[in-house]
Amino acid sequence: MQKVVVLMGGISSEKEISLKTGQAIYEALESSQDFSVEKYVLTEDIFAFINFLNNNQGIIIFNALHGKFGEDGRIQAVLDLMKIPYTHSGVLTSAVAMNKILTKEIAKSIGIPTAKHQAFNPKNFKASDINISYPLVVKPIDEGSSVGIYLVNNQAELEISLNQMQNFSKVMIEEYISGVELTVGVLNDSPIAITEIVPINAFYDYESKYAAGGSKHIIPANLPSDITEKIKQYARILCNTIGCRGAARVDFIYNKNTNTPYLLELNNQPGMTATSLLPEQAQYLGISFAELCAKLISLARYDD
Repeated sequence: MQKVVVLMGGISSEKEISLKTGQAIYEALESSQDFSVEKYVLTEDIFAFINFLNNNQGIIIFNALHGKFGEDGRIQAVLDLMKIPYTHSGVLTSAVAMNKILTKEIAKSIGIPTAKHQAFNPKNFKASDINISYPLVVKPIDEGSSVGIYLVNNQAELEISLNQMQNFSKVMIEEYISGVELTVGVLNDSPIAITEIVPINAFYDYESKYAAGGSKHIIPANLPSDITEKIKQYARILCNTIGCRGAARVDFIYNKNTNTPYLLELNNQPGMTATSLLPEQAQYLGISFAELCAKLISLARYDD
């Protein structure tokens, strides 16, 4: 029987989502006779975690952390050094995927359309530095779960949003593209399905992602066949280029006027809560949540 430790909690702004993700995974694995499973809630005491790992040989870590020190390559580096297999992507892939600017630049280099964007320190912001037309989307470059994301229509709203983001060292201003919100789940190098997301708010923010009834999900998305194939191809190529393994999710917005899907971002460690998109897509294909978790465990490894 394989011993699995579900790593959850953490020290990022996404701690509460991680706890929900971890609990869902724990319950799914606990129902299986193939695994002996326990939970570990990570805190700032990394030495306690290292001590736990030293005292628990032969385990696999199911990484249910989100945000900084969870999906940015740092916890992966610890596990690599200790030669402990873990789910999802490795150090370099995680670091790149967590950085929205790097992801966009890589996407552009391989021919995937992206929205115009700029990055800068919110503490040194000057309105004259902005060369993208309103409306704009403002977001940190290295947060997930739509934490700290704003849709702004003018300079006054922009300055208000940036005042709320003084704790971030760098933020991204992005051209707002209206259209159909889409996401593609990728499992072991294969796109699962494309979901259309219809949020209750102006765009797919934190409330829309995690509140019950916060958004409507349509699987499969009602798209022209050529656009469906193009989006799946973009998702596959991007994940391959960056080096994702296990599960990932790639978000797009499809503008019907230009007939173009634009990359929004890549999530190399997508959520696994009751309202999460990847498990929903897997279920659409007949893959139960427990089977999805087991598949990710089978793909777990560390990098030498």
